[in-house]
Amino acid sequence: METKRIKQRRNIAVIILLLELLIALITGIIAFQRSDVLLRSGTTFSEFENLSLKKGTYRLDFAFQSSDSGNAVTVISEEDPQAIQTDTLHFYTWKNTDSLELWVKRPVTDGILVGNFPGSCEYGTISLYQTAATGKQGWLLLCLTFLVADACYLWIRKLKTLESGKKGSVARALLLIAGAVFSFFFFWKPYIYFGLDTAFHLARIQGIAEGLINGEFPVRINTYWLDGAGVAIPVFYGDFLLYVPALFYLCGFTLQQSMKIYLLMISLIT
Repeated sequence: METKRIKQRRNIAVIILLLELLIALITGIIAFQRSDVLLRSGTTFSEFENLSLKKGTYRLDFAFQSSDSGNAVTVISEEDPQAIQTDTLHFYTWKNTDSLELWVKRPVTDGILVGNFPGSCEYGTISLYQTAATGKQGWLLLCLTFLVADACYLWIRKLKTLESGKKGSVARALLLIAGAVFSFFFFWKPYIYFGLDTAFHLARIQGIAEGLINGEFPVRINTYWLDGAGVAIPVFYGDFLLYVPALFYLCGFTLQQSMKIYLLMISLIT
C-alpha cells in the first residue's frame, strides 16, 4: 500500500514537472519572439523633448562622432526625478554607436535628454525604442518560481523521509524558508545598500553583460573600466557565478535588481 502511494506521488510530481517545462517553453517562445518598437527617431536633442513614456523599459540608440570622452548624456523627468532609472552614457572617442537603457517606474510626460559636452559631438541618428524586456523579465521570474517551488518540495520530502516519525518536520522547513526570505529585508527596498566594494562588483556584472552582448564568452577583459580599454578582472576574481546576474541584466532587469535577485538566490541556496 505504501509503495503504491509513493508511485502515485512520483507520477504526480513527474506530470507537474512536465507541465512546468511546457509552460516555460511556450511562454519563453512568446517572450523572446517579441521585438523592440521604434517610438521616435531624429538627429537633435530638441526632437526628444517632453517625452511621454509609460511604465516599462526603453533604449536610446545613438550614432555619433565625439571629440572628447567627457561628452555625456542622460534622461531625466523634472516633475518626477525618481520615475526614470538610467545611467549616464559617455560618448567615447573610439566609438561611433552606443545605447542608453531606461527603466521607467511611473509614467512621465516631460522626459528630456540632458547632455554635458566639454568637446564637440556630431550626431547621425538618435532612436528611441520600447524594448521587449518586460516579457523576458516575466518569463525569467516564472522559471525561477518553478525552480524554487520544486526545490522546496524536494527538500520538504527529504526532511520528512529523514525525520519520519518526528512531528513538525514540514513546519520547521517552512519556517527556515520564511526566515531566509524575510531576513533578506533589503530586497524589498527600491534601492541597494552600498557596502565595501559594492560598486566594484556591480561594475563586474555590467562588464560581463557587455562582453556577452559583444559575443565574447567567457569574458576575459571587462571593458567597463578605462574608457572601454578594459581590465582583466577574472585574473584576480572568479567571475563564473556572476554570469547569473549578468543574464538577469540582459533580460531587462536593472543592475540593482539583478544583484538583489542573485543575492536572494544565494541566501536561499545556502
